[in-house]
Amino acid sequence: TTKDTVNFKYGYIEIRARIPYKNGIQSSFWFKTDGDLAAKGSETSAEVDMIETFGLTDTVTPNIHKWLSSDGVVAHSQYNNNGRTAKTKKFGSASLSDEFHIYGMEWTESEIIMYVDRQEYARYDITKDYEKSGETVVGSMDAFNDPMRIIIGISPYLSELGHYDFTGNESGYTTESTDFSQSYSIDWVRLYQKDGCDLIKRS
Repeated sequence: TTKDTVNFKYGYIEIRARIPYKNGIQSSFWFKTDGDLAAKGSETSAEVDMIETFGLTDTVTPNIHKWLSSDGVVAHSQYNNNGRTAKTKKFGSASLSDEFHIYGMEWTESEIIMYVDRQEYARYDITKDYEKSGETVVGSMDAFNDPMRIIIGISPYLSELGHYDFTGNESGYTTESTDFSQSYSIDWVRLYQKDGCDLIKRS
């Protein structure tokens, strides 16, 4: 993670990596706002998941989230759980764990666009709230215009209860047969920005 070192606002970022797409393993490349860099008065933070594998062998899933913290209470809302189809990318029979791919994200003040091998596969309009009318809205979309830090991760993919799934089902969750000898190989991470973008470096 680049927490406390580098945050960026807008631009195009990409990673060339060989990511383990394995049952029971969750690989990710994502971004999150930091409260101390948020717009004045904002209690909402934003999360953008460019890559999440969810223990699946042929699928990458993006998502955007809002987190609202107020008086010690945290509320959460995500695009994929608001009656909308997840914008997944299925690779068919490709041997993803044996190949390097380029995963990218373009971020402007109005939208976030995701790419795999420079081909668009997901687009989010961040000027419009994705929560349905009449629902309890978790904050505003303004947090998607605050600087974000970069996070790269690999971990067991645990069930929602936070434990291993020993039932041997096909959910992608970690089981007793999960092979933990996996590597997340990164060739490079590159950020491209133009006028109007921010890069915040902190010592």
